[in-house]
Amino acid sequence: MGEPEFSRAVIWDLDGVLADTEPFHYMAWEKTFHKMGVPFSREDFALAFGLRNSDIVARMLGDLPGEEMERISERKESLFRQALKGKACRCQEPPSGWRN
Repeated sequence: MGEPEFSRAVIWDLDGVLADTEPFHYMAWEKTFHKMGVPFSREDFALAFGLRNSDIVARMLGDLPGEEMERISERKESLFRQALKGKACRCQEPPSGWRN
């Protein structure tokens, strides 16, 4: 029995699964908080990695009104997209057993 034939494929990349975007997220958060006068270290980033933006903002600044939380999150995402635009990211290694 041979391998099944594949004629089509869909690749759905949840951020960070196929491309290593961690440095871009860190830079965007660091700049966002720096502009607000709030230090944001690699350790802060490691502790917050994988959380939603609103959870990261709350962790660093406490509870804020929804509009303020959204404004800070939008600023971070804008910086992230600007930093990533036109750049290639290092790809993650595929899990063992996946076909190339």
